[in-house]
Amino acid sequence: PDGTTLCLASEDKTASLIDVSTAAVVRKIEGVHSEAIASSCFSPDGTTLCLASDDKTASLIDVSTGAVVRKIEGVHSEARCRCAGDGRQRGGVAQGACAADN
Repeated sequence: PDGTTLCLASEDKTASLIDVSTAAVVRKIEGVHSEAIASSCFSPDGTTLCLASDDKTASLIDVSTGAVVRKIEGVHSEARCRCAGDGRQRGGVAQGACAADN
């Protein structure tokens, strides 16, 4: 949201948070999903990252620690993350009808 960090979601089941100004990996998130991470998005306040995976789960990740805040099971295999801009929704999964509120 502030333009300083980029998330690279990967088929190798990991996501990397990248410092845009230096291209350095700030944090690597691994061991959360058993299949490729298909999409990602940051919450409007930048504190939470939503990862949707081909393993039919979505995870809400605390950006500052890399810890899983919540894992949502049984989402559609083609689910993709969408984060609302209203500041109320921390993460969501399109087609999976799942969301997590503050």
